[in-house]
Amino acid sequence: PAVPIRFAADVTAASLPGNIAPGQVRRYVLGASQGQTMTVRVDAPPNSVALAVWGADGTVLLSDHAGAMEWQGQLPATQDYTIGLSGATAPTLYRLNVSIPALGQ
Repeated sequence: PAVPIRFAADVTAASLPGNIAPGQVRRYVLGASQGQTMTVRVDAPPNSVALAVWGADGTVLLSDHAGAMEWQGQLPATQDYTIGLSGATAPTLYRLNVSIPALGQ
């Protein structure tokens, strides 16, 4: 099951610590609006965590095969978005940072 990400009142970012084992997958989900810009970054050792981002409609914004630790882009639709983390090599501590400024900011 995905862990919901909820921003505190008047806050447009969240930072979530975690740990992940090789082959393990962690999912986070949050709702966002079309046109908002989302930034997702994983702070972890290089090549230790694979990042993926996709919409509830199946639109892949970042594939876990890209090898990226960060993604930023304008969201194509108002829907829930899932952020997936996959453990790659060894048990790893990470910090997931997500920012979605309000439209017009």
